[in-house]
Amino acid sequence: MKFSTIFQTVAAVATTGFVTVMADNATADEAECGFGGLYQPDLMRLPDNIDRDSIRKCKEHPLGSATALLGRRDCYHDAPFGCTDGYCWKQCGATGSGQWCWTAGNGGFGEWIGCSTNQQCNQQQDCGVGPGDCGSCGCSC
Repeated sequence: MKFSTIFQTVAAVATTGFVTVMADNATADEAECGFGGLYQPDLMRLPDNIDRDSIRKCKEHPLGSATALLGRRDCYHDAPFGCTDGYCWKQCGATGSGQWCWTAGNGGFGEWIGCSTNQQCNQQQDCGVGPGDCGSCGCSC
């Protein structure tokens, strides 16, 4: 009887500690993601070609969050793609519209594509995909 009681107590403490660690990790992830919070797409609605293990952690682009707070991003007409502050972007939408998007791996659901030069970016990269409330996702200006 005593072994059972001790075992139940240890199991309860261990479980509580595990839940606390999980909660602390979730809070840290949310803090790391800042303005947009965690990216939690509906996994059942993702296209079949998307690797569910390679979906980015944060919803908003690290540079796009400020744009989302300030309003609409500016149109850009000078190049078809490029590297800005360490991240790739490309023009999208109708030709000459100036619309552009931040690019992301895994069909647009993965990590934002980083760069140090324009040559590391290209038109074949996918626009970042996110829910309707992701201000830095998709093609716009």
